[in-house]
Amino acid sequence: MIKIYTTIFFILLQAASISANNANYFTTDDNAKIYYREWSPDTKPRAVVIIIHGIGFESEPYQMLGVALNPYGVAVYGIDLRGHGLSDGERGMLSPAACHSEDITEFIKILRKKYPDIPVFLSGDSMGGLIALHTAKNSSNYIDGLILISPAISPNPKQFIGPELPLLAIISLFNWKARMISIVDNRLDISSRDKAFVTLRRSDEKAQKSVSLQYILQISRDSNNWQKRIAPHIKIPILILNGSRDNVVLSSSGKMLYNLVGSKDKTKKLYQGAYHTLLWDDMSDEVLNDIKRWVLKHIE
Repeated sequence: MIKIYTTIFFILLQAASISANNANYFTTDDNAKIYYREWSPDTKPRAVVIIIHGIGFESEPYQMLGVALNPYGVAVYGIDLRGHGLSDGERGMLSPAACHSEDITEFIKILRKKYPDIPVFLSGDSMGGLIALHTAKNSSNYIDGLILISPAISPNPKQFIGPELPLLAIISLFNWKARMISIVDNRLDISSRDKAFVTLRRSDEKAQKSVSLQYILQISRDSNNWQKRIAPHIKIPILILNGSRDNVVLSSSGKMLYNLVGSKDKTKKLYQGAYHTLLWDDMSDEVLNDIKRWVLKHIE
């Protein structure tokens, strides 16, 4: 089956059928300018989905969610986390999840004022899924549901083991902010089997190509003991999606998260043969359809 949403050609072609991609900023309490994109339906939205991007990435490539959801009256917003894309912040460094959660919550409040009578769902891809979990724990009153796509709650440590590790460790002792860890080398190849996406990711000028040891350690700190610190506190409806051949995150963590969350309304799906980048995979059409069905189920 032709992968409608996973090649650059079809992304651009489909994007022409939805409303113009409006790019804007909002300002946080500490005066950081956070960039966001909007993909809106032609009619008044029935619901809103916010997507939080993955490691070193930015929001623009997630327009396929707008393509998939706009025809059903669902508006999609993508945020560039601080330090990423076109938002303020130091590149190669990662703020704590609590900081990002505050930014996201501020944005959700803005959308709640704009759309006071429709549900708002928070979605996160990989690292964005981890941050979305933190946000849902702290601000569940503002969120109607959670969509987690390969959430980085249990990163696979093997991806960071290589011949360069001793050198990186020594350099990081003197400068842990040095952007020495590539995220577009073989680590990208093992995360996705969509060659068009790999090419897009490596050429995306707004996305980071390397990060610091601090960035990686911050993900580790944010995911530490999530089983007790975060999962039991999640009470809102949740959709958890994982690929069985995920080399970046332990695919078994999705099942564990499903078992531990406090939500009564919870759904989990494991895509056999799929890699980490579920939105850019041979099974992306199925993934997008599952997200669409779940959202529509929770607004009808």
